[in-house]
Amino acid sequence: MSPIKQLSLLYEAVNNSDTFSNDDVINGQVVVEVTKEVTIQSLYVKFKGESQVCWSERRNDRTYSYTAHDRYFKFKQYFIQDPSKKGSEDPGVILSSGEIYSNVVKPGNHIYPFRFQLPQGNFPPSFAGVYGSVKYILEVTVDRSWKMDRTEKKEIIFVPRFNILHLMVYLDVPYASDPEIKFPVTILSSGNIYSPGQNQPPFQPHGNPNAPGWNQPPPPQPEFRPGPSGTDFGPSPGFYPGAYPSPVCTNSGDPAPPPYAALYPNPNPAVPDLNFTPSAPPFNPQFAPMVYPNLPAPQQNPVPNFPEKHE
Repeated sequence: MSPIKQLSLLYEAVNNSDTFSNDDVINGQVVVEVTKEVTIQSLYVKFKGESQVCWSERRNDRTYSYTAHDRYFKFKQYFIQDPSKKGSEDPGVILSSGEIYSNVVKPGNHIYPFRFQLPQGNFPPSFAGVYGSVKYILEVTVDRSWKMDRTEKKEIIFVPRFNILHLMVYLDVPYASDPEIKFPVTILSSGNIYSPGQNQPPFQPHGNPNAPGWNQPPPPQPEFRPGPSGTDFGPSPGFYPGAYPSPVCTNSGDPAPPPYAALYPNPNPAVPDLNFTPSAPPFNPQFAPMVYPNLPAPQQNPVPNFPEKHE
């Protein structure tokens, strides 16, 4: 069982969104807990920003894979350093000064503070996609003789502060050179629009409290009121006016409305003495109905026979 019980990496956030930008300072601690005395060859923390991409293309029934890697910066701070490996750092690594501790670590908890400042530069923001990623990582490593290294990592979300910002759109055309289009993009504060020459206020993560109408109560809304007694609940009259007025229900105790005939009389009234009885004579059973005799069918003359022909 390893004598190193715990290895953790902690850092202090600089804002509520837990993001970092150019010139921000990362203050943190490395916590090492050991159960018995142990000898450590080297203990260090590094902070790096890098990007990598990987994609495949198929041509002529063959698949070609491509990868690329780019490093923006790499800082390193030692807490325990092996004298034999001093000066053997990779090119481009910036060593941060700090206190060097003994390589013999006693049982208990040990805290090693560190401090990194993000450099200036147009570094891309943190990103993770299918074909690539941009990451800014804090990593602590414990190196022990004849033992596998033990590491812990934490990713830092980096949001750059852009001044000139340009977006590049690439159009992939087979068997042709890739055309490139560049156009400027202006980033505005949320909820505000400014002309390019107008000074813009600093970004407010939760809105601009000085903007007009900020933190003001909403305008009063018409409330729903029940109709007269005995009717269904609904909005007050005139709340949603329509093209045709809806009928209004009244209480059972109210007088009945006048009949329709009283309000809209017939302009063509009937004559009092006008008789609408049909003028056909009544049926008298003593007169028998007229019977028509059956006429015989006409007789047809028989077809005469022709005399036989004798030779």
